[in-house]
Amino acid sequence: MVYGEWRLSYRDVNSAANRLAHRLMALGVTRNVPVGLCLDRGPDLLVAILAVLKAGGAYVPLDPQWPADRLRRMRAAVDPRVLVSRTVFLAQFADHAGPVVDLDRDQSAIAAASAANPEVPIDLAQWCYVLFTSGSTGTPKGVPITHGNLIGLFPPLTAALEFGPGDVWTWFHSASFGFSVWEVWGALLHGGSIVIVPETIRQDPAALGELIAEERVTVFSQTPSAFRRVLHDARFHSSVAGSRLRYLALSGEAIRPDDIAGWLARGHKARLINTYAVTETAGQVALRVYGDGDATEEGARNLGQPLAGRELLVLDAVGLPVPAGTAGELWVGGACVTPGYVAAPEQASRFSEIAVPGGGIVRGYRSGDRVRQLADGSLEYLGRVDAQLKFRGYRIEPGDIEAALRDHPGVRDAAVGLRPDAAGNQRLTAWVVAGESSVPALSRSGALEFWPSLGAYGIYDEWLYGLMNTEPVRLAAYRAAFAEAVPGKVVLDIGTGEEAVLARLCVEAGAAHVYAVEVLEAAARGATELVRRLGMQDRITVLHGDIADLDLPQAVDVCTQGIIGNIGSADGISSIWNSARRHFAAGCVPVPARCVTRIAALELPVAVRAGPRFGPLAADYARRLFASVGQPFDLRLCVRNVGSDDLLTASAEFEVLDFSGELPTTHAGEAELRVTRDGLLDGCLLWTVVDAGAGQTVDYFREQRAWLPVYLPLGDEPLPVRRGDRLHLRWASSLQSDARFPDYAVTATLVGEDGAIE
Repeated sequence: MVYGEWRLSYRDVNSAANRLAHRLMALGVTRNVPVGLCLDRGPDLLVAILAVLKAGGAYVPLDPQWPADRLRRMRAAVDPRVLVSRTVFLAQFADHAGPVVDLDRDQSAIAAASAANPEVPIDLAQWCYVLFTSGSTGTPKGVPITHGNLIGLFPPLTAALEFGPGDVWTWFHSASFGFSVWEVWGALLHGGSIVIVPETIRQDPAALGELIAEERVTVFSQTPSAFRRVLHDARFHSSVAGSRLRYLALSGEAIRPDDIAGWLARGHKARLINTYAVTETAGQVALRVYGDGDATEEGARNLGQPLAGRELLVLDAVGLPVPAGTAGELWVGGACVTPGYVAAPEQASRFSEIAVPGGGIVRGYRSGDRVRQLADGSLEYLGRVDAQLKFRGYRIEPGDIEAALRDHPGVRDAAVGLRPDAAGNQRLTAWVVAGESSVPALSRSGALEFWPSLGAYGIYDEWLYGLMNTEPVRLAAYRAAFAEAVPGKVVLDIGTGEEAVLARLCVEAGAAHVYAVEVLEAAARGATELVRRLGMQDRITVLHGDIADLDLPQAVDVCTQGIIGNIGSADGISSIWNSARRHFAAGCVPVPARCVTRIAALELPVAVRAGPRFGPLAADYARRLFASVGQPFDLRLCVRNVGSDDLLTASAEFEVLDFSGELPTTHAGEAELRVTRDGLLDGCLLWTVVDAGAGQTVDYFREQRAWLPVYLPLGDEPLPVRRGDRLHLRWASSLQSDARFPDYAVTATLVGEDGAIE
């Protein structure tokens, strides 16, 4: 092992690991006992890893550079019996009730322990280590990897790449990151050498090149993002050109064609390889060695050939194999699949028994990656089947970051995604709506905020699409409804948007084909490009135009749409739906099945009534709306952060849209609402409750994010009301000249408890 001026032999490392192992055994470490290791990447950490295994335990890397809250949640998930660390890191572990080995404080005691190999039997089913991946709930998920998983990792890689004791591997990545397993154990299991890259030179391409040359490195590993730093540095290439480097290994995220071209153009003897790896399968499951002709979009997306001993299956949403060349979700099966997640029974469905070619049944893991198998057996990566992002080797749930941002008092709302910078490098990017108060955004205890109603005017941009397409409750409800309704069916998606989200969910659920219709040209163009990029053009046909004017090549079995407004019919769904019905096959299933708009009496907060105004972002959208029309006009207002305490009455049905039949284009109705508390009546609040089907309901009073309640004022001045008063409401909708977008009129009569009428 090499680390700066340190030079340690296998004998040195083994003796140090044995001493620490005996200390751990004295503290109760035995089979499958997790041991937390909070140490910098260096000789201490390597010795501690081996010591835990020699004692029979499972090591749990706790990177000291990570946020304390994440480390706390990791410890809560796996409950390490013992912690190994140094004094400088121990303050954050004050709540740990078990033993702590402080390598500074306990140095003498460890040195006095036996240097002999512990006599601890190890079996293949025993835990070796636990790594953590991101979780959609924000809670890290612990993945225990067994000794059998680790032992089975390298034989097919060794056969393909001829690793041996003469190889020198860099250790560049955090032990909490799965790529480090390849780096550390690639060296140790082959009797090779390991060069720990000092933190001071990790970001310095020239120094990295010098290290590779001086230490005679043969295997250098990088995520594609980090690789681009060295790719464009002439000093790095100068050092590497005459070195012993055999492989530059990439993993953890998508590679770009120009990455491949840039390396091949240098003429290095070192081969550029892509190792497609999954934490839940202990690491690498496919291998690609890049060569001439691979610097293309297709070449960059190619993950390579499955490694021997791994069953890689491309399955549809119901777990059936898809034909070769068809996109589906990648499942990995075989002895490489880990036992599951620690203390996360709700995630058990990610692991399942699957049938493999030849009739066998193996344990499988559902990767979440969308791929298709090509004629030569290799796999082409097409993206994710969910919202998860892969960035710099990490699996990231954007919802985790959005939730954390919204908790900040200066943020009203947030959306997170990947966006290329000027150089084409992906950046993890957050779009935020700045807050003006100390109250967190989207909390119903927060300040009520006015927004213009935008749906009928086609004013959609990247931020609005991002907000709509990451509405978690809505997406979960539709996904459940699609799982029941669309497998094997032909689907029509009206108003698909530039991300074609509902169309893609239908494909994930097993739809035979989806016709995705979009009237906005830019959105249709974006959806077409996205579908092509994801390799889904054989399952999704994007059509630009008005559904009233389009012809489809076949009748559809299911129809979904994204045109429900803040008031159900406000964005013109009635006439659009009625025009689309000519494409329905008998028994066509609508998703959603029904939309009810509800109405209740509203009292505005005093501060809002005294100074009603838009926030900065809402005001910008209002200006854009006025510009699109050509002049200012009376806006229909939406409100965000309205809560049940702001309501003066219970709610009543205002409008019902039953998608099983033709929809009314206008309607009228009335209701009597009883006032439940004293207050000031400012107007009415309307919001939608959507029945997606399959027992799934989305109430947009509770989910005030992309779809907001509408505020209809009743006069210029608020009207005092008392508990027990009755509010008699009458309403009617009428169509504007374009015969699509309705206007709404509401009148109110207040009847006091004494019978007086106002």
